[in-house]
Amino acid sequence: MALGFLTFDDWLWGSRRSGGDVIGKISSRSGDVRLKFDGDMKWQKAAKGESLIYNDTVFAGANSEANLQLGASDLKVSENTLVVLRRQDNTRFLNLNYGKLMGHIAKDDKIIIDTGDGQHAVLSTAVGTELSLEKKNGKTVVKVLKGEADLTSNDGSKQKMKPSSAPVIAEKKAPPPPPPAPKAFVIRALKPKANDIFYSKEPLTANFEWSYSKPALAPQDRFTIEFSKSPQFEALLATKTVDGKLKEDVRARNNFEGYYRVRGPKNELSQVEKFKFVRMVPPEIITPIKDATYAVNSLHPALVKIQYEEVAGNPLYWTQIAADPDFKTVLVNESKPSLAQIQSLPAGIYYLHARSDFGSEHLSDWSAPVPFQVKEHLVAPAAPAVAFENNVFIQNKEYPKELYSSQKQDVQKYLADKEAFMQNYFGLLKGQSDEVVVDGLDGSKPQTTAYRWPASKIYPGQYLYRYQVLKKGKTPSRWSPKEKVNIVLEPPRQTSMTADIKKTAKDGRVPVTVKFTPILFANKYEVQLAHQYNFSDAKIIEVKKTQMGFYAKDHTTYFWRARALNAKGQPISDFSKPEALNAGASIMQARQEQQRQKDRQPAATNTLATSENSLRRTFENKNGYWMWVGTGLNFTSYTQSIQGVGTFDSHDIEPAGAYLEFGWGGDKWGGIFSYKSTPGVIQLNNASVNNPNFNWQTISMEALYCPIAPMQVFGSPADVGLRVGLQYHSMPFATVNSAQTALDVSTITMMNASVGALAEWSRNRWRYYWTMRYQYPVEISGSGTSVTPTFAFDGSVGTAYYFADRWKAGLFWYGQWQQFQFASPVGGTVNSGSQMLFYSAMDLRLGYDF
Repeated sequence: MALGFLTFDDWLWGSRRSGGDVIGKISSRSGDVRLKFDGDMKWQKAAKGESLIYNDTVFAGANSEANLQLGASDLKVSENTLVVLRRQDNTRFLNLNYGKLMGHIAKDDKIIIDTGDGQHAVLSTAVGTELSLEKKNGKTVVKVLKGEADLTSNDGSKQKMKPSSAPVIAEKKAPPPPPPAPKAFVIRALKPKANDIFYSKEPLTANFEWSYSKPALAPQDRFTIEFSKSPQFEALLATKTVDGKLKEDVRARNNFEGYYRVRGPKNELSQVEKFKFVRMVPPEIITPIKDATYAVNSLHPALVKIQYEEVAGNPLYWTQIAADPDFKTVLVNESKPSLAQIQSLPAGIYYLHARSDFGSEHLSDWSAPVPFQVKEHLVAPAAPAVAFENNVFIQNKEYPKELYSSQKQDVQKYLADKEAFMQNYFGLLKGQSDEVVVDGLDGSKPQTTAYRWPASKIYPGQYLYRYQVLKKGKTPSRWSPKEKVNIVLEPPRQTSMTADIKKTAKDGRVPVTVKFTPILFANKYEVQLAHQYNFSDAKIIEVKKTQMGFYAKDHTTYFWRARALNAKGQPISDFSKPEALNAGASIMQARQEQQRQKDRQPAATNTLATSENSLRRTFENKNGYWMWVGTGLNFTSYTQSIQGVGTFDSHDIEPAGAYLEFGWGGDKWGGIFSYKSTPGVIQLNNASVNNPNFNWQTISMEALYCPIAPMQVFGSPADVGLRVGLQYHSMPFATVNSAQTALDVSTITMMNASVGALAEWSRNRWRYYWTMRYQYPVEISGSGTSVTPTFAFDGSVGTAYYFADRWKAGLFWYGQWQQFQFASPVGGTVNSGSQMLFYSAMDLRLGYDF
């Protein structure tokens, strides 16, 4: 890292003016235009008016272009074009790697065109010419758009070019064709085929067979049957391996419709075949329930709803209703695709069963029969008249601390499940019912409950409702008359009142703090402060926390009370009992206690003292929370070596990275959550890169442990401790594409366990930080890539300045190093090698201590 800083300036700026005289400039540019100087490995963004020197390289990306002024000539570099520029003995020399150039060649000017294989051609004009150069499939094509030009080929032949001509100057020799790949054996799936559908009432054992063109099958020849839901096999559902055989039995327990293929010993793949298994099970009857009773009068039959649970495979639902349990007298015999139907039945006792019909005599067994009956003149009874409690209190007691900041639904669930609040509200109906249905008369769906009040309606307020009782084998009762219940929050209670004599104002007023108990469901509180007991002169104060402070005058009496408010500022509790504060007596008592504390203190000594404010700020924010946000400059380094392919190096500097941190510091323990975003670009001089931009994201969750008291360093406190936790990385990972022509940049994710040390030193308004952590991967995910860790660590140093009591600004350096071995599948092969990633970030941050 020190060596990197020593060479940083030379690497960034290079020896720009050492290549020769200026041969032109960039007259205009738009989009992604880059410039690389002779001998440099690094591209930089090109600027308008920038000089061009011998052997400079210009690149225009997608939807981009650049205009070059070369003496009296002008050339336009079109999108996706790379060109090397030279000038020697008053002659332009262009090496067009790929893309297209257009422009104006001045009178008596010459251009030497390098075709890329050592063959050159000279283009000259005596009148001034507009032309275009384009590289296509290894050929350099010159076309004159306006004027005339003379073209001298590398063999000395000359020809005059006009707007109608478009000759090919030269063509790179095509590389010799690769040697033919060794012949692979052919594998073919034989059964089952696409139209084979297996029906079975029980789990099925299906026979799979395939052929293999190898003359003699060896016992170690392994075949794998692969199953997937899609013909592209994006994800495998299951596999079955077989050694030395061309068939295998596969057991299917449940319905399956998907695809399979067979993979051979040399990774050969058979064609993809479809496979379908249908488990024939009878439908489950939802309604009617067993022993249900339906009412009918003498004028109209009963309408009985028949409903089934859906069966996989889209069968018809064969319904039979009989007058006897043996189904000798079948009254209804229908097969329909619908899951629900209505049957019109007269009074009587009936039995229902059903089966699934998959067609072509593929039938499931009959379901168990469900008896039900239809009775004449069945009248619903009235709901039992019971006197329920009209006022119910939610007690103001000590609940879990996190419950006071929870969502409304979480508080309701806690009261219903943990506190059993109104659990037996309808208990007086026991014995007369099995369940109770409650209608809130607010348009919502009635809820069935086992005698408890619905949890969704546990909230302070007045509720109207009605109820209905259900009892097995009997008709549900009619709805009861309207009932009313008030759910009331117990008001806040006083916990303490304190007067702080040390902060007495110049006019003699003393700050007083009153605290009260928190209330469930409260978003804020209304506190009233008055001098009269009836609060006729009350001052109203809204607070978020369960405390309120004011300045009290000596020999003055104050009254206060508080109540809870919801998010809209509406009261959800009554006022607390009025409390009186006699400021004179309280202030006098506080002053007496202050004097007693002074009498107990020993005489002052000459020992070194540390300010309370400094100690509070040690360990970032002891007994409190803090936050940092920031951004800065990021340097990223990417090095990857792939066996049999090569080594690729990329270095890049990008601005506008992001940093976010939340933390808490206690006496010994603390915690930190942080997020770091590091943008970058992979740029290589020895390979093409697809999607070169990346964003390395780092998320850390750690515990802090500081078991020893702060040490004194130069008279100021310093803390040392441990950091242990997890780090999540989403980092760039490049793989060679299947055609071996370029690198594809994707993302690999790693979950690392981390352990390290930290140190913080506080001096006046300044604080200094140091952190170093070692990391070890515990989980890796990335397109089948396997990773073997080699070395990983990160660290940070920084300083912060408190420009206010809680506000601070800081400058931090942060570095991350990840090095590992990998094996990544590409097509039918596996690329293996090593990768090193490093970024160095210099951030400006703004922080706040809560």
